[in-house]
Amino acid sequence: MRSLRRRTLATAIGTLVAALALTACTSGNGGYAIFDREATAADQPPQEILDQMSESDSDGGRPDAQTARLAGTYDGVSLWLVKAVAPGYVCLIADAHDEADWIAGCAMGFGGVSAPGVGTFDFHPGDQELPSNGTAISENVYVLHGLD
Repeated sequence: MRSLRRRTLATAIGTLVAALALTACTSGNGGYAIFDREATAADQPPQEILDQMSESDSDGGRPDAQTARLAGTYDGVSLWLVKAVAPGYVCLIADAHDEADWIAGCAMGFGGVSAPGVGTFDFHPGDQELPSNGTAISENVYVLHGLD
């Protein structure tokens, strides 16, 4: 999977195992409970990030801004999950709020993003086990430690 970093956009393609495919097909939110709640003003990522992601040449990397949800913050980095316009794709946006450092990655089912100065974060449906080197930020997002 490739990540979206600052102004360089690339569509991240995730690999989906059969169990996750079944989960995505049977649940309207593919196991992402965060999308079950109503959106608030805090759920909106910076418009500049959404605009740059929308310029992607693939639906898998084009966010549906109305679905954005703030997953939480970690060490000064805000993290949002947003559905992409392509069915089954979910994007994670990590914004460090300093000098436009942000990264985003989109995948079908699960994926992650990593960048110096931002961190290493993964996202997955709620029924997945948290790795031993991970700290939960929300039910669907976690930070990975010891990868620097």
